Amino acid sequence: MSMSYYSLGKIWLANDGYCVWWNWYESSLNTLGLCLMAWASIERHFFIFHSQTIMRVRWKMWMAHYIPIFLCFAWILTFHFIFIVTPPICVNTWYFTVNKCGAPCFYTADNGYYALVEFVVNVVAPLALITFANIFLIIRVIYQKVIHHQAVNWRRHRKMTFQLWLISSVYLAFWLPSTLSTIIQLTIMPTFFVDQYDTMVFFIYFIPLLLPIVCLNTYPELLRKINELIRRRIARNRIGLTAFLNIKAVLNEPRLLELSNALFTATSSWLVHLASSDQPENEEQIHPIKKLPLPLKPNRQLSYIPEFIMENMTNYLTFLGRFNVQLFESLPHVNEYITFVLVFMGDANRLRNPHLRAALAEALEAIIPNKQHGNGRTLNRLKPIAPPPPPPPPLSPPTNTLMYGSIVSSGAKNFVRCAGLSGTLAICLGVYGAHAMKDNTPEELRRLFQMAQTYHLLHSVALLGLPLVSRPLITGSLFIGGITLFCGPMYFHSIRNDARYRRVTPYGGLLLLAGWISIVLL
Repeated sequence: MSMSYYSLGKIWLANDGYCVWWNWYESSLNTLGLCLMAWASIERHFFIFHSQTIMRVRWKMWMAHYIPIFLCFAWILTFHFIFIVTPPICVNTWYFTVNKCGAPCFYTADNGYYALVEFVVNVVAPLALITFANIFLIIRVIYQKVIHHQAVNWRRHRKMTFQLWLISSVYLAFWLPSTLSTIIQLTIMPTFFVDQYDTMVFFIYFIPLLLPIVCLNTYPELLRKINELIRRRIARNRIGLTAFLNIKAVLNEPRLLELSNALFTATSSWLVHLASSDQPENEEQIHPIKKLPLPLKPNRQLSYIPEFIMENMTNYLTFLGRFNVQLFESLPHVNEYITFVLVFMGDANRLRNPHLRAALAEALEAIIPNKQHGNGRTLNRLKPIAPPPPPPPPLSPPTNTLMYGSIVSSGAKNFVRCAGLSGTLAICLGVYGAHAMKDNTPEELRRLFQMAQTYHLLHSVALLGLPLVSRPLITGSLFIGGITLFCGPMYFHSIRNDARYRRVTPYGGLLLLAGWISIVLL
């Protein structure tokens, strides 16, 4: 919903019900995550130091784990439902041109008393618990290591402590700036970071984006399971490929192919004879087919032929087309196969099964392949006269990474990693510029910031192609130096309105230009 607002510049569904839902939904989820993280920080003490006394007893497990989580959900959802959905002390007024339609009315009712209570109970208290619980946990672990280290499984506890600390750091890093600014504004300086406050609040949106990545990196067991699933799939594919290659080798054995071809050639001639003749069954003379489709009525004897014979014929021709296309060039009786397919494929009276007629079309494609994939085979087995292939181009020097794909320097790979980091920074700065620069920011500074961000993102994408150039280390160094000297001072000037470093911008532009020239000349 917030992304929709930042994209459109307005509320896409401008009505009171949507604004009430948006405020209740977003406020509840944000503070609920804080509350659960605070209790997880406390509960981690139980898991580490009281796992035998608390976590093994059922009623204690309920008291220390399930009931606190239920209370977090009940308190947060009920509080915001009462004061946002059905406020008893005021009437909500929504504005459809600002993020979240503005603030609920209880933030200003009775001089903001209820807003202060909500801020202290739902934001400040959980953040304080997260901070002190983690600090105390580290102190307690160190103390236990020094005093009672024999009684503690330190490898497992260090791992649990690191997991919680890393996840808690995500909440603290993105919640503390706006929280500390609010506390200072309420107690000491009302204008403290007023212009940057909206940007600090926007940081909270990064928590749900980064938390899954952090959680995945803190659980090596899950990563090992994913890697194990990938290895099993690769092993299964390898086994299947081995079986496939073995079966293919057996079926392509020359003597077997010779006998199979004799059988299916005779079968195709026999079926064509039955389809094109209405003579008694003791007729042995085979009349050539002069016109298709056949004008005669179907021979009754075709109704006695089982379908699996036709299916075996189509499977054999399809097999040759896929796995032994060269055999068609050496077969002395390709025309029998062509006639067989043409007689039955388009005649529903002689072959009533539509699936078999479709299989015959696939067999015909195997016999007469597409020009792009057929290697020039012809029905009369005469190779078309084609000009000799051009001589292969001379090999380029070993510095050509396209020809020598295995020779990719670690420096080029590092530049690709730098490209990812630089692109991420460019996008984050673009988000900052879109939401942090107020309307009172001069238009010149806005254009300057936009130009810096455009050049930054463009050359970050260019860094991804460094393994394809002849001198990746030279080109990458020029690009990174150019981004730093060209875009950095422009960012600084547009954000701080300070042009002291702009004198190095031309040098950065020269480095970027030299980087592009190095791709052509080196």
